[in-house]
Amino acid sequence: MYKAFLNTLKRELKRIKEYPLILVIMIAIPLAVCFVLCETFKEGSPTDLPVAVLDLDNSDLSRKIIRTIDATPSCKTIQNVLDVEDGHQQIVSGKAYGFILIPKRFKADILQGKRPQLVYYYNNNLLLIGGIITKDINSAVQTTLAGLTAYVYSTKGMSKDVAASQVNIIKVDEHIKGNPYLNYSYFLSTAAFINTFQIIATFLAIFAIGTEFKHGTTKELLEIGNNSIFIVLLGKLFPYTFGILSVMGLVYFIYFVVYGAPFEGSILFVCFTSLLFILAYQLTGIMFIALSGNYRFACSAGAFYTALGFTLAGMTYPSIAMPPAIRMYSSILAIRPYLSTIIDQSQRAFPISADMIYVYWLLILMIIPALTIPLLKKKMQDENEWYKI
Repeated sequence: MYKAFLNTLKRELKRIKEYPLILVIMIAIPLAVCFVLCETFKEGSPTDLPVAVLDLDNSDLSRKIIRTIDATPSCKTIQNVLDVEDGHQQIVSGKAYGFILIPKRFKADILQGKRPQLVYYYNNNLLLIGGIITKDINSAVQTTLAGLTAYVYSTKGMSKDVAASQVNIIKVDEHIKGNPYLNYSYFLSTAAFINTFQIIATFLAIFAIGTEFKHGTTKELLEIGNNSIFIVLLGKLFPYTFGILSVMGLVYFIYFVVYGAPFEGSILFVCFTSLLFILAYQLTGIMFIALSGNYRFACSAGAFYTALGFTLAGMTYPSIAMPPAIRMYSSILAIRPYLSTIIDQSQRAFPISADMIYVYWLLILMIIPALTIPLLKKKMQDENEWYKI
């Protein structure tokens, strides 16, 4: 058995040597993705986003509002706006992500107890940027107006302390439990890394077995593996499993150690779940081959299966808000439980016991495609399944 495994392994290593593109896919692409994302998001969140301002009031209050907005991390005000149409055009042309209109008599109306409108336009097609600048602009405006509002109350006979308390009647005690660092890189980059590896694991498994069908060498492969499908799969997939797991470790080292992303959990537990994650996708790729016996069909099925992984992982759109059918489909993607594990272990310092449910989830996603392995052996022995393009 050991000799059969070694012979299968040597045969696969020889094939990898004949296809150097495999090493590019398995090593170069993930590292390139890692460096690009780390450099792109190294600031954590976007800063100095241009916001156009049209100040028709030109009072000390309006200027103070503009200075406060300009002092926020995300916004950089542009004040050379001619009129409202020019402000809209700044957004349409992409020169600004938002447009603020401060109307005439803005301060005077406030002092008279009226409620003037400060108008704000923004491009919500860019959800992330729109959310960031909206939050900072609202905070800046409310902070600036708080002192003036207290002053207005005091002119009506209230003491300074009572007037100040009327500005913020309810105090919100905010505690951020997920991504407390307010850093978009800590969840976007992680999800992108994992999405890359799920695609690579699936397609390299399809390549390893599917090309045997394509070239009609499956019977020869079984003979080398002592007619054991399990030895064949172990020998065929071991180089890819070891290679992907090693590159994942290197990517995580670069991300968490070199670039300083937080990691509060168990390294060994992450290594274990990473192995389950890779095996789940490899076995899924093998399942596509077992069901079709066709390399091209398996590639198409693999593309369909992994294409929506990033979208349905639950990071950019909450899974609980998805339609039932889509949520059910996302539950058969190993990226979803694995990504939850990585986020829990890196940012939330969850105990291992809290993430064991994701281990069971990954095991189920391994067992289901593994049930098709006997069918794979049957098709490998059937000459009618050979040489299919």
